[in-house]
Amino acid sequence: MASAPDAAPSPHRVVEVKHGKRKVDIVVEGAATVAWLMDQIETETGVMRKHQKLLCKGKQLVATETVDAQCAFKNGKTTVMLLASAGGGGAPPPPPTAGQQALAASRKAKLEAMTTAKMTARRDASIDDASPKTRSLEATVSSRVSNWRSTGIVGMRDLGLEAIPIKAFAIGPKARVVDAGGANRVAKLPKQIAEWTNCTKLVLSGNALTLETVDWEALTSLKNLHHLLLDDNKITGALPNSLAINMPRLTTLALDGNSIVSLPSPSEDPDEDPDDENAKKNGRNVSSITYFPSLESLSFARNRVTRIPPRLGTCKRLERLDASRNEITAIPVALSTAPRLTTLNLDGNKRLNVDGVPSSFLRDAIALDRLTLHGCAVEMETLRLVDGWAAYETRRVKRAEKALDAKVMLGTNAFDEGADVERRMRH
Repeated sequence: MASAPDAAPSPHRVVEVKHGKRKVDIVVEGAATVAWLMDQIETETGVMRKHQKLLCKGKQLVATETVDAQCAFKNGKTTVMLLASAGGGGAPPPPPTAGQQALAASRKAKLEAMTTAKMTARRDASIDDASPKTRSLEATVSSRVSNWRSTGIVGMRDLGLEAIPIKAFAIGPKARVVDAGGANRVAKLPKQIAEWTNCTKLVLSGNALTLETVDWEALTSLKNLHHLLLDDNKITGALPNSLAINMPRLTTLALDGNSIVSLPSPSEDPDEDPDDENAKKNGRNVSSITYFPSLESLSFARNRVTRIPPRLGTCKRLERLDASRNEITAIPVALSTAPRLTTLNLDGNKRLNVDGVPSSFLRDAIALDRLTLHGCAVEMETLRLVDGWAAYETRRVKRAEKALDAKVMLGTNAFDEGADVERRMRH
C-alpha cells in the first residue's frame, strides 16, 4: 500500500463513481488507497475488483497509491469513471428504486450527523478544560457501539486512539470489519482481538505497533480474516511463521513502511525450525504445510527485507508482489512457479543487479507481465540480453495490446519496459 501523503487530506470526502448511467457516491476518509476504493465499488456495484479499471480525468488509477494522490477534490468531491471488463458483472444495474434512494439518503444523513457530532466534540474539548481528552474519546466510542453491533463495521479511524477500546472487543463475533487506521497511535494488539472470530478485514495502518506488542497467536487465530493491513507501523525484525501457515483465508497482506528484515519462511526440515514445535512433536515435515494458501496480494515496500521467500512460489493464488525499496539482491527462481503472479515490483532495491534476475524466472513465470526494476543496479540494455527476456517481453507486450484492444486509456507507464534506460557513465 502507498504511504500517506505529506499533507493530511480532509477527513471526509466523496468519490462519485460513474458506471454507465449509474452514479454511486463513496465516502473516503484519511489516506484511502485506490485498492480500498475498488473494494467499496465491488460491494456497491457488484463489479469484481479484478475486472475494474478506474479513470480520473482520463488517467487510469493505480491501486497501490492513494486516492488523493491521483484525484483532485473540488469542494470535497471528485469523479471517477468505472470501466468493467467482460465477466466481471460489468453491466450496470438498473436505476435504484425509490426505497433504495430513501435508504441511501438516510445513511448519508446519519453519516453527516456523526461527522458533525465528532467535530463538535473535538471543538468543545479544545475549549472546555473540564472535558478531558479521554472523556471525549469515551463518549465518541460509546456513541458508536450500537452502530458497530448492527452493521458489524467497527470504525475507529482517525480518533487519536492510543489503545483499542474494550467496548470494541466486546462486539465479539459480530465484528466483520475493524478499522483502527489513520490518525491513531495504537501501541499494542492484545489477546482480546481473538474475540473477533468472524472478522474478514482488519485495518491497523499508521499506528505504533511493534513486533513485541502484537499478540501474534491471537492475531493468527482469526481464521476468517481476508485482509490484514499492518503498514506504516514500527514492526522490526523477523515476522513469525504462524502468519503464513495459520491464516487459511488471508488474501491481502500489507506490511509497507516498517523495519521488517525477514518474512515468514518455515524451514523445509522441522529440526531446523525452532519456532515450529508442533511439527517436531507430530513428526510432520514443514514443507507439507500450506504456505499462505489464499494469498493474492503481498506488499512489503519500504522495509529492510534482504530475501524473497522461495516458498511464495507455492502460492497458487498470488497475483501481486510489491517488494520495492528493500535490500533484496536476487529474485528466487522458485518464485516462477507461482502460476498467477502477474506483477512484481522491485523498484529501489539498489543492490539488485542483472545477476539477480534469473533467466529461468523470466522465462518460466508464465503469468508475469509487469516487472519493474527502476532504481536497481540493472540497466535496460543489459537486461535485454538475458536469455529469458524474450519470453517475458512477449507477455509484457501482449498485456499492453490487450489494453489497447479494450480501448482502455493507458497511463505513461503502460509501455515501460521495467528498468532504467540511462547508461551509466564509464571511466
